[in-house]
Amino acid sequence: LGSMFMKGLCPINVDLTPLVTALTKKRQEEKARALQDGRLGYMHDDLEGAYLGGADAERMNDGSIFAPSCRSNTCTAVEAAGHWRIEGVVSNCPLSHPTANGQGFVARDLQFFSIDGRPVEMPRVSRVLTDVWRSIMDAAGMHTKGTRKRPACVLAFYIPSHMYDINLSPDKREVLITDESYILEAFKAALVELWSGPS
Repeated sequence: LGSMFMKGLCPINVDLTPLVTALTKKRQEEKARALQDGRLGYMHDDLEGAYLGGADAERMNDGSIFAPSCRSNTCTAVEAAGHWRIEGVVSNCPLSHPTANGQGFVARDLQFFSIDGRPVEMPRVSRVLTDVWRSIMDAAGMHTKGTRKRPACVLAFYIPSHMYDINLSPDKREVLITDESYILEAFKAALVELWSGPS
């Protein structure tokens, strides 16, 4: 990526394992209640609206119709802390490395995202990144209104395959993430902590 680009970046690692564990348990409980209530029908989940009945209903009861890693009341795919995560690099704190004009050093505003090694576009993640960046600059009295500058990043997302769908466009660059708002909140909190700490 180039030494000048990397010079303006710092590492970030967001552990999503507790969140994925909680969300997986929540969805399993919802499916269990649906089974108990007799509400099999069409279930819009990782099953993509497949109709459940007969043998499928029996498989749902023992958990085998869930994602391969999620059976009954456990989710063996959820490993130790850090198994599911966001990792990579983002621009340094906007208040660090001051220059003559009072603006922080900013790497070129290139942004790269991937999910399980596949390059994707993640506009909502980019928006959170930029919003937190500008809010910190605004709070410090650094004018950002009207600027098109944004922080750079190279971020890799590692989440269970049943939590996202990349079959939205021929090039598979678009991605739909289940419960994306929770992941965005975790990412936002990590950014605030990273950029609000000592520079």
